[in-house]
Amino acid sequence: MSSSESIFAYRHLIESALAYSGATHAFEDVVAEVAAGTAQFWPAPNSCIVTQIDTQPARKILVFWLAAGNSVELKAMEPMVVEWGQEEGCTLARMAGRKGWARSFLTDTGWQDTGYIIMEKAL
Repeated sequence: MSSSESIFAYRHLIESALAYSGATHAFEDVVAEVAAGTAQFWPAPNSCIVTQIDTQPARKILVFWLAAGNSVELKAMEPMVVEWGQEEGCTLARMAGRKGWARSFLTDTGWQDTGYIIMEKAL
């Protein structure tokens, strides 16, 4: 996990991930979340992950919020991020993303397609 200062070097990756997130945040919002400690920034040479912890009454969930870059690097980073989440008391890891993630390394590392879908309607 890294401080918010180095996040600026990853702007292009974060913005590429945000393009698939439903226009909920701008890059500056991600920087603010990391600076406030409500999100965690995980950099690698050509990739990055941004996580958050969702604290529910019955459990803590490590949410993989944003990820972009090289799939080999992302796969190598995943165990370290999950271990950190476990140390923080998380008992579940969760991610939502485009359908392509279901065909990625995630299924090789224990992630399961739950069959749930996310549907939206503009109001």
